[in-house]
Amino acid sequence: MGGWSKLTRLASRWVVECRLRGAGDGDCPRQTGTRSATRLHTVLLDVVKLTEHADNAMKFLSDMFSARHYKLAALTVGVPD
Repeated sequence: MGGWSKLTRLASRWVVECRLRGAGDGDCPRQTGTRSATRLHTVLLDVVKLTEHADNAMKFLSDMFSARHYKLAALTVGVPD
């Protein structure tokens, strides 16, 4: 499951919890808000961490491709390593 969909689901659940407790718009009980905010922050950190890992993996693959391409071009032209 994508991180943003999980984040959206948690935010929606928080809104539903507030409305079930009788809170108006922006008037959610502090304890529920704090607990939900902590969960949302944890999910956000997970999304950031996964994004960084994916970015690093793409950079690694790009560097690996560039190195192989350079080696092939050097062999074709006859440049020593």
